[in-house]
Amino acid sequence: MAELAGLSDRTYADIERGTVNMRLETLLHICRVYGATPDEILVSELDAPLPESELLARLHRCTPQQQATALTLLAVYLGSLD
Repeated sequence: MAELAGLSDRTYADIERGTVNMRLETLLHICRVYGATPDEILVSELDAPLPESELLARLHRCTPQQQATALTLLAVYLGSLD
């Protein structure tokens, strides 16, 4: 899988273990390899959706840079649903 996603074995293993933060482009490459959406890769079916107030509270605790990144990720995710 690492090779198909254009990653080294070590990098892929680090992503699987959750010891590194991957770039958005890396996530999209992995999704293409698996034929999955980011939602299918990142969200457990057991995870209950957060209420809107909790989402906003979490965003308010972020730096402006983190908020911008979150909005970019949200746009990519929503775009993948089309």
